[in-house]
Amino acid sequence: MKKRNLTAIIIASSMMLALAGCGVTAEPDSGNSTESEVSVSSEAEAPEDEGTGIIANKPSAADASDATFEYNGKTVSFTDSFDTIKSALGEPSFEDQAPTSDDPKDKMYTFGDDPDAIDVSVIDGKTDSIIIYDSNIKTSRGVSIGNTDKDVISAYGEGEASKLDGSNEIDYDFGDYTLIFFLEKNNTVKAIGYAAN
Repeated sequence: MKKRNLTAIIIASSMMLALAGCGVTAEPDSGNSTESEVSVSSEAEAPEDEGTGIIANKPSAADASDATFEYNGKTVSFTDSFDTIKSALGEPSFEDQAPTSDDPKDKMYTFGDDPDAIDVSVIDGKTDSIIIYDSNIKTSRGVSIGNTDKDVISAYGEGEASKLDGSNEIDYDFGDYTLIFFLEKNNTVKAIGYAAN
């Protein structure tokens, strides 16, 4: 049940980020701190998308591989169709109505077993989000569950740091989707999300 709540928070968070932006950006640590923490700068220092007012939190050296991760020897891309994603992940172990939708046709599928699971939400027939809880999976830049906020920033560059319903996160806008790293209180990654913008 705790994972379900996190999935709903993750999906709601990505929707809010797409609509409003949060106004702070994470910056790489200069190495002066002995504690793992996300440092932030003011919105005025960060570039904005023209006309939207949303913080531009583009990752460093972005390319198409950033939408991918490896699962059981297969490459899965958030930008693929749900059928292609499902083919790579296998049969879901659980299926339910998407937690952010009132339409019973919108679904959330769980692949794998707790705690090493992946949730995929499909809204209007399109993949809306992929949430990774499986500690064996790494992003294309080598970040996985248990890495620190410093590892994330080292791999992706400056990101947007935000907090929603007690969940700290670092977000990266790739244009069509946002890559979200959800952090524990000790600033280690507890889930990784890909969410449609």
